Amino acid sequence: MKSFFVLLSLLFAFSFNQSLAQGKLETKVREFFAAVDAGNFDAAEAYLSPDVKVYLSFSPEAMNRDAHKGLGIAMKAGFPDIKHQILDAPKRDPASASKPGSPEPITAP
Repeated sequence: MKSFFVLLSLLFAFSFNQSLAQGKLETKVREFFAAVDAGNFDAAEAYLSPDVKVYLSFSPEAMNRDAHKGLGIAMKAGFPDIKHQILDAPKRDPASASKPGSPEPITAP
């Protein structure tokens, strides 16, 4: 019985840590898009890894961080009132994403 209680406690602790990590991830995503919406692309860039690859449906190739920043600046100049609205934050592996047009998740190593 004691081992069952310990196992149950560990399972609860792990799931609690997962939800805290998910909440932190959601906060960071919201902070990133708030910086983009404010036109503060230097702050937004700080959220991205220097070797990030950004895949967008209209781009035939992945963009690096500088190209993504340049696109953001151009979009903000053309559409100064643009705002991103996050309607839902999926509860899944924080190291995964989906490639446009593909239902299969891409999981980081």
